[in-house]
Amino acid sequence: MAGPSSTHSGWWYDIPNSELEVIRRGTSEITITSSAVSPSTSDGAALGTASLMWSDLFMASGSVINFNASDVTITHASNALTIESGNLFVGNGFGVIVGSNTQLTTSVSDGASGTTPELQVLGTGSDDSSLMLGNFGTGGTPASLYFLRSRNTAIGSNTIVTDGTSLGSIVFAADDGNDYLTLGAMIRADVDGDPGENDMPGRLEFYTTADDAAAPTERWRISQVGNLTSLAADAANAANVDGGIIATGGIAFTDVANAWIDDASRGSGTVAHYIGNQAITTSSDMRLKTDIEDSMVNATDMLRKFRVVDYSWGENYSPHESYNARGRWMGMIAQEAIEVAPWIINAPGDSKDCWDCRAGLECEKHVNEDGTPQWWFVNYDYLVPTVVKGFQELDVRLREDELILGLAEEKIDALEEAYKILQGRIHELETT
Repeated sequence: MAGPSSTHSGWWYDIPNSELEVIRRGTSEITITSSAVSPSTSDGAALGTASLMWSDLFMASGSVINFNASDVTITHASNALTIESGNLFVGNGFGVIVGSNTQLTTSVSDGASGTTPELQVLGTGSDDSSLMLGNFGTGGTPASLYFLRSRNTAIGSNTIVTDGTSLGSIVFAADDGNDYLTLGAMIRADVDGDPGENDMPGRLEFYTTADDAAAPTERWRISQVGNLTSLAADAANAANVDGGIIATGGIAFTDVANAWIDDASRGSGTVAHYIGNQAITTSSDMRLKTDIEDSMVNATDMLRKFRVVDYSWGENYSPHESYNARGRWMGMIAQEAIEVAPWIINAPGDSKDCWDCRAGLECEKHVNEDGTPQWWFVNYDYLVPTVVKGFQELDVRLREDELILGLAEEKIDALEEAYKILQGRIHELETT
């Protein structure tokens, strides 16, 4: 059958090929066969226009949307769409929300300013509100979550970051009954030093939110060299650990050269260490002392004043069972020893001036956070100088006694010699 003329518009049925064609001004635009509706030339027609759009498209189960001869396909299966052979790009300023048709706003980090993440997974249970990254293979790197930061405003361009630039955060927000801006905790990575090409010093910061607060505060920091620092405002809460701490390489405080606590000698010297206000190493360097003079204390007289007692440990002392298993102990009473040598007594706070504490009575003022009394301690090591001086005083007296005894022995020897002479004279007189 002859084709349509160049001026023909309308429908044309091609009987030999069993095709129905849509003709516009003599040119075939759309071809309809028993199995397909297609433009007469590839990329030659559109389905709808910018102003005239279809309302709905219904497709059967297992349908495939094919782009550019299978370059990218979208395939339907039961309750699922699969994109094959290509990537899915979402434009800047738009998002992907999984599990809801509502895009939620939360806080950046201050508990007040809002931010609306473009990728959200929202659900009502653990399964439909969780995100999994999986890697299946025999080698290579594992599944990873990457954060990238550049100071350039054009995506894909380069401007180096600076010291203190935040590289990324993991933020934990919650519903406070009004909105989702209130944060409970945060982990953040920052640049920690001057960066350069293939040089990016970094630190990790750990934040928690205190009671009656809406924004988290930095509590701990791991620096670029691996130092772990507590930034707790309250020194008493700088590090609370339930359980033990095992440091196989030792622990250093402040001075990493000479402040080690370890099971072997380290460093060329030592510094003073404290548990609370109690020194566990004592420095006697003269550069730390003033008004140095020989002690005028009568140490032996002081030592006589101490009462030494035998005792057992009470049940209010936690290790009393293991301690009492060793037998009776010998020591002094802190409330008595303070009257003799106050510097050897470690009495917390101002409890030295508390009459209840000095009398060994229950005191409601001087207690620990758990309600136990603030016990007094005798620093027996601080008595060593007193014992040394007492020994020196006894040594002086012993030397004096030895000298007196020596003089007495000399006098006795002289008297014995005089006695012998006298006996000789008497004997001479008796024989003449």
